[in-house]
Amino acid sequence: MKFPPFKIEVGSWKDERRLLLPLSCGSFPLVGYSLLMDDPPSPRSYGVINLPPRSSCVPSVRRAKPIYGRFRFSFENRPARITVPKVEFQESAPCSGFDGSVMPPFLMVPFKGQNTADAVITPAAAATSIGFESSAPTIVTVTPATASTSPQTITVKSLTQGQPEIRAKIVGTTSICAVLGVDIKDKITKTVTIHAITEENDDVQVFAVGKGSPNEDCITAGPNKKLDTVAGGDDIVKGKTITTGVDGICNTTAAGDDVQVIAVGRGIPNIVCVKAGKNKFRDTAAAAGDDVIVGDNIDSGPDGICNTTANNVNLVPTNVPTAAALETYLNDVVWGKQANVFFKVKRKDEAVNYDLDRNGVLKDFTVATDEIDAISDQAQSFFADGNIYYIASMQIPSAFTLIPRKETWIQDAHANSALNITAHEIGHILGISGSAHSPNPKDLMHTFSLPTNPCNVRRVDWNIVNP
Repeated sequence: MKFPPFKIEVGSWKDERRLLLPLSCGSFPLVGYSLLMDDPPSPRSYGVINLPPRSSCVPSVRRAKPIYGRFRFSFENRPARITVPKVEFQESAPCSGFDGSVMPPFLMVPFKGQNTADAVITPAAAATSIGFESSAPTIVTVTPATASTSPQTITVKSLTQGQPEIRAKIVGTTSICAVLGVDIKDKITKTVTIHAITEENDDVQVFAVGKGSPNEDCITAGPNKKLDTVAGGDDIVKGKTITTGVDGICNTTAAGDDVQVIAVGRGIPNIVCVKAGKNKFRDTAAAAGDDVIVGDNIDSGPDGICNTTANNVNLVPTNVPTAAALETYLNDVVWGKQANVFFKVKRKDEAVNYDLDRNGVLKDFTVATDEIDAISDQAQSFFADGNIYYIASMQIPSAFTLIPRKETWIQDAHANSALNITAHEIGHILGISGSAHSPNPKDLMHTFSLPTNPCNVRRVDWNIVNP
């Protein structure tokens, strides 16, 4: 039976006039076809068809371009429906050291170790007709040699260094259906130190808000040298003097020739009511009421009553991973598993007086570096390959890394987990620039933090962190 011209594609078959073949030139093995006969169709397994000389052949197996030609094919004088499998390599599990965004796809394999990928064969019934081979068996091996199902998980083992590829072929032929690139990576070990950084606020409330300095003289005896006044409120008579009592406010009006030292309803003016603590830095941002800032102290102002609450509440980060949990995540999920870069994680927490502008957040480093420098100067572990500082709150959202300094700052609030955002920032510490963020929301180095905790490492990234 003679067919009119038709198109040959890679993929699943559609009708008897479409032959589905791997792209190359010359003879094509035909696998897993069935005849269009009366139901049920009779299965067949193999056949060969030759492209005529005038056909336009595409030698590359990496681009699925159509091939056109004129063919004569028949079996028992009946038209045949023919299928040659399409093979696609895919990840065998999420975040497993597989990059399908490049062509051909690539698999990261540890030196003297192994990794897996899936070969998806279409149609699945033709799986047993697909074999796998290494382009360099002395560098990597692949098992199994022949697929038994679809998807078929293959195991690639590294024997030595090199950059071979794994080829999916139709058994018994040289026709390549798909290629999987292999990057073999030596093991690298890094050390990072994580720090929960507490902003130290330790100002001292010398006397309470709404009160004055206690037990100050508010009335003294006059020229007659005797006290004519009766104490009011909690004021206290002490000999020929009345003091303000515990509340520090004069509640007594002088009688006779007694002297009113402090006006009624007031305390002794301009006395320290808030002072710097052990860190010798005033942490209280502003004076309230008529209180006055004097250096690192705050005075009570003209009315002698303290209106300012001392800032003595530390800013403590609450979203900090343990060293053990982070080490496991980095090694078993992200950089160890997908780039053969392993980490030892240490934790060293510090209380640092970094909030130099007293606004409760870490300053944007693009404006000034004094606050991040305060943290770095006190907390940095100099022998670590990277330092990560966890902060309660920052002006810059989520996190930032200064690659030349190999330092990262992360605040409590972010969409993804503390483990995931830390792994992302470690990617920057290892040299991945901020301009190289991935647009794919499944990638660890995606531009934004996401609640899905993306963890896939791309080939471009594993080659940067482990060149």
